[in-house]
Amino acid sequence: MMWPACASAVWHLLCRALCDAFEVLCLAAFVSAVGLWAGALGKGG
Repeated sequence: MMWPACASAVWHLLCRALCDAFEVLCLAAFVSAVGLWAGALGKGG
């Protein structure tokens, strides 16, 4: 049976998808934080 190999491949794909989603979320949070900071700086002076 190829169960271990199949499970390992699925787990690997799942981890990759999670890592990609996390990366996108971090990037979006960073961009919005920089935007807010720049906006506050612009308003503050």
